[in-house]
Amino acid sequence: MNLWSVVLRSLQYHLRSHLVVAAGVAVATAVLTGALLVGDTVRHSLTALTQERLGKIDRVLLSEYFFRDSRVERLRQAFPNAQDGVVPAVLVPQASISVSGKRRRTGRVTVIGCDAAFWRLRAEGTPAPRRLPDIDEIVLNRELADALAVSVGDRVTLRLPGTETIPSDLPFGEKEDLVTSLPELEVIEILPDRGLARFEVFPSQRPPRNAFVSAEAIREVLEQEDRWNALFLAQSVQSSADDDVSLLRVMRWELDDVGVEVRRVRLDDPAKSGPGGEAVYDYHALWSDRLFVPEEIDRAVQRVFDGQAQPVLTYLANSIEKQDASSNQGRPVPYSLVTAVEVGRAFPLRDLKEREIEPIADNEIILTSWLAEELQARKGDRIRMTYFDPESPSGKLEERDAVFVVAAVTPLAAPAQPYFPDRKLVFRDRPTLANDPFLTPPVRGFTDQDSINEWDVPFPVDYDRVTPKDEAYWKEYATTPKAFISLRRGRSLWASRLGKTTSWRIESQSATTPEAVARVLEKEIDWQAVGVVIHPLRQRQMGASKGTTPFGVLFLSLSMFVIVAALMLVALLFRLAMLQRSRQMGICMAVGFRRRRLLQWFLREELFVAIDGGVVGVLAGIAYARLMVWLLTTVWVGAITVPFLRFHASGMSLTAGLVAGVLVCGLTLLGTVRGALKLPPLELLRGRLEWAGGRPVRRWLWWSLIGGSGLGAVALAMVAAQSGGMIQAGSFVGAGFLLLTAALGSLWLWLHGRPFRVDPLLGESPLWRWAVRSLTRHPRRSMLTVGLMGASSFLIVALGAFQMQPTEQGTGGFEWIGESAVPIYADWRAEIEPLFVRRVGFPGPQVYSFR
Repeated sequence: MNLWSVVLRSLQYHLRSHLVVAAGVAVATAVLTGALLVGDTVRHSLTALTQERLGKIDRVLLSEYFFRDSRVERLRQAFPNAQDGVVPAVLVPQASISVSGKRRRTGRVTVIGCDAAFWRLRAEGTPAPRRLPDIDEIVLNRELADALAVSVGDRVTLRLPGTETIPSDLPFGEKEDLVTSLPELEVIEILPDRGLARFEVFPSQRPPRNAFVSAEAIREVLEQEDRWNALFLAQSVQSSADDDVSLLRVMRWELDDVGVEVRRVRLDDPAKSGPGGEAVYDYHALWSDRLFVPEEIDRAVQRVFDGQAQPVLTYLANSIEKQDASSNQGRPVPYSLVTAVEVGRAFPLRDLKEREIEPIADNEIILTSWLAEELQARKGDRIRMTYFDPESPSGKLEERDAVFVVAAVTPLAAPAQPYFPDRKLVFRDRPTLANDPFLTPPVRGFTDQDSINEWDVPFPVDYDRVTPKDEAYWKEYATTPKAFISLRRGRSLWASRLGKTTSWRIESQSATTPEAVARVLEKEIDWQAVGVVIHPLRQRQMGASKGTTPFGVLFLSLSMFVIVAALMLVALLFRLAMLQRSRQMGICMAVGFRRRRLLQWFLREELFVAIDGGVVGVLAGIAYARLMVWLLTTVWVGAITVPFLRFHASGMSLTAGLVAGVLVCGLTLLGTVRGALKLPPLELLRGRLEWAGGRPVRRWLWWSLIGGSGLGAVALAMVAAQSGGMIQAGSFVGAGFLLLTAALGSLWLWLHGRPFRVDPLLGESPLWRWAVRSLTRHPRRSMLTVGLMGASSFLIVALGAFQMQPTEQGTGGFEWIGESAVPIYADWRAEIEPLFVRRVGFPGPQVYSFR
C-alpha cells in the first residue's frame, strides 16, 4: 500500500473531523471570495452606470461666458464627419422649481436647455423624451418629479440664478434680483433615472435632479439669444487631450466672447484740430464687462505689448476729505473716482506750472485742480479716503480708509459743454491728460447714467451728501478721475480675486485699429485660463469609477478582521482534530515512521480537505456576495442611496479567491502539523499536543507585555478623547486592541501560574474548585477552548453586523470610495472648481459613499 492509498483510507476513516476542518476552510475562502466579488460588482456597476450616464459624450466644453453660435459652426466645419458629435447646450446649475398653486419647492436642480441633437448622444436602450418641450413646457427626470410630487400635466415654475457679469461679493456686483423665472411650465414627460436623464458634470451616487427645457426659451429669459455656455463633444470627434488647445484655436475665440472690449480713445487739441492735428492722448483702451480684466489677459497684454501698454486700476472712493484741521478746511467730497497708474513717461501728468510730475510714492496722491479747490488742499496736506472693501464674501460691505499726502495738483480743463447727455468731449481750451473719462471702465447702471441721482448700483448711496457741485462735475466730466495714486498702492487696496487691473492703455502706434489689437491678443491668450475649459468627462468619470485602489483589495481590507477570525477558526478546528489523532502519530513515530514521512502523509490529507473546502467556499462566496448585493439594493438601500449595484463575478476573482483560500488555510495547517510532529512520541501517546517539559514561562516578559499594552491603551484613549475624525477613530481602535492584548496576556499568565486557593472566592462548592483547578492545570487546552469560542463568536457577529453603525447623517455607514476617488478628482477640482463655484455655480465633486 503506497502513501496515497493510506491518505485516502485515512480521509475516509477520519471523515467527520475532516468535514469540520473543511467547513472552516470554506468559511475563510467564502469571506475572501465574497470580498473580491463585491469589489468586482462595485467596479462593474460603477463603470456601467458611468457609461450609461454619458452615452456617446466624451468631453464637454464649459465656458464661464456665453459664446456665439459661430464658435460651434467653426468646430463642426473642422470635423465634417462628426457634425452630430458637436452639440451645444445651456447648462444652468443650482436652479429651483416650485409647483404652481402648492407649497412644494426643491433646489439643487440642473437645468439643461437643449435640442434633439443632445438626445442623439444617449446610449442605446436608454430613454429619451417622446417629443421635445416647447417654450412653455418642461421634462423632468424621476428624482426631481418625486421630490416635487408632480405628475404629467402639472405646472411648475422654474427659477434660474442670474448670470450677473460682476460677482455679487464685489461692491458693483448685484446683491438682489438675480433670479429669472420661467413660470407655468407644463410637465409633459417624466423620464426614468437612466441615461442622459441622469447626466451630471460632477458624478455622485444620488441621482441628479435634472430638468430639460427648450434651448430657445432659456436663452431668451437669460438674454443670451444665439449663445451657449456648454458644448458636448462625442467620441466621434477625434482629438486627444493634448489637442484641446488646438480645438479652441479652431473655434477662434475672440475677446468679445469673454466680455473684453478694445476701443480707440483719442482726444485732439481744439487749438490744433483738423488733419494732422495734435492729440492730447491717443491709445487703445482694453477693459472687461466684469470690471476687472482677467489676469490671463493681463499676462497676454504684457507679452504682446511689452513697453507699449500701461495697466490702470480705477476705483470709487466713498469720500475724500482733508485730514488737517485748519481754518481753510474744505468740504468732504463724496463718490469720487480715483485712478491708480504709474505716473511718468507713459503717463506724464503735469502740475499747475506745466512741470512734469515725478513718479509718486505709495503714500502720495495727485489731486486734480477741481478736487484740490473743493478740499482747499495743497501740496503736503494729508488726505483721508474711504472706500468699500473690494472683497465681501459674507455679503456685507465693509468700509476701509487710507491716508495720503498730496504730492502735486494737476490741472483739469473745463469742458465747453457737458459730457452728458451727448457723451462727447468738447473743449475750448487745451485739455490735459487728466481729462480722460475712459480711464474708468464701463459699468452698466453706473457709467451710463446722466446723473448721480440716477445711479443704479447695488451698494448704498447717501444722496444727502451729494451737492449741486458734485452733480455738475458728473454732468460735465462724467467718469473722469478726481485723483491719482501709484499703481502698487492701488492694487494693495483694491485688487480682488477677479483681477488687479480695470483697463489697459495700449499705445496707438502699436496697431492701427482696435480689431488688429484684439486679433494679436487672441492668438496669445490661454483661453482655458480665462474660463473656457474642455473637460475630459469620460476619462475622468471612468477613472473615478474604477478608483485608484482596487475595490477587491479595499473590501479585503475591510473584511480583514473577519478573515483573521476565520483563519483562527481553521487553526483551532484543525488543532482539535489533531488532538484526536495524537496517539496515532505517537504510535507511528514509536514504530519507526520518520517525521518527514508523517508530515507528507498529513499534508496530503489536508490538501484534499483544503481544496474541497475551498471549492465549497467559492460557491458560498458567490452566495455571500449575491446576498450582500441583494441586501444593499433592498433592505439596506439607504446605505448606498440608490440601488445601482448589479452582481458581477469575474473568473480572475473566483480563481484568486480559491487559490488564496487554499493557500492561506494550507499554510495554517502546515504550521499546526509541523508543531505537533516536533513533540516527543511519549507526549503524543499521552494525547497531548504540547510538551509538559517545555520551556518555562518567562513571567517578566509577559508582565512587560501586559504593562506596556495597558499603558499604551490608556495613552491612546486619552489621545482619542482630545481629538476627532480619523485620528480619534484610529486611536480608539488601537486602544481596544492593546487592551485586548493585555487582557489575553493576563489570562495566559494566570492559567500558567501555580495552583492557588479558591475557597475565598468560590466558597465550599467542590465542583467550582475542581473546574478552576482543571483550567490552571491544562492552560493550553483552556486557551484553545477560549480562542475557539472567541473566534467563532467574532465570526458570527462580524457576518451578522456587516452593516455599519449610524453616522451623524442618520443613515449609517462609512465612506469606502472616498480615499480612492478623491485623488482622481483632485486635479479636476483644482482645474475647474474656480470656474463653476465662482461663476456657473456647480457644486464640487461628490464622493460615492457606501452606508
